[in-house]
Amino acid sequence: MSRSFPLVVPLTGTPQQAALQFQASGFVVVDQDTTATLTVSVNGHRSVKSWSAGTRDDFVQTVALPAAPGTDYRLTVALELRQRAGKTEATGHLNVLAIDAAIV
Repeated sequence: MSRSFPLVVPLTGTPQQAALQFQASGFVVVDQDTTATLTVSVNGHRSVKSWSAGTRDDFVQTVALPAAPGTDYRLTVALELRQRAGKTEATGHLNVLAIDAAIV
C-alpha cells in the first residue's frame, strides 16, 4: 500500500545565501512480515528511508536545498508499506506527524 501527499510552499523575502530545510517527523512500527519506505522530495531533491521487517522506530527525515526568493517549493511525502508475498495478515504503521520548514 502506498500514499502520496503533495504540498506547494511559496517562498518570499529570504536573505542571500540562505538554505531551506524541510523535515518530516513521525514513527514507524512494522511486524515481521512488513517493510516500510518513506520518501520526502522537494523540487527534485530527495531523501529516502527504508525500514526492515520487525522495526519500531522514530524518525526525522530532512531535505535541504538552496533558498531562492520567488520560488514555489513542491514538497511530496510518499509512504509505502510492503507485505511479504503470501502473507495476508501482516501489519504496519508509518506515520508522519509533522512537517516543518526552516530558513537557515
